[in-house]
Amino acid sequence: MALTGPREMNEMDAQTEAHVRHVKEIKLQLPLKTHVSLHSMKLIRNQSIRDSVVAALDRFFQAHPLEAIGAPIPDDEPV
Repeated sequence: MALTGPREMNEMDAQTEAHVRHVKEIKLQLPLKTHVSLHSMKLIRNQSIRDSVVAALDRFFQAHPLEAIGAPIPDDEPV
């Protein structure tokens, strides 16, 4: 479906803004071997490094739930 007018563009802008507010950026240093592995996955699976890291973290937190260590559970709703 093509965007045809200002209303459709405003709806798209609102969705993009909501997503941006909900996403937080972190910067970190990784060992070279880890970086090379992530880059290899990017090339082999045609999946962004971001998506690979998010999937890995999702699996980690499923295996190690925050409730098990008594940590507060973050709200998944945008602020």
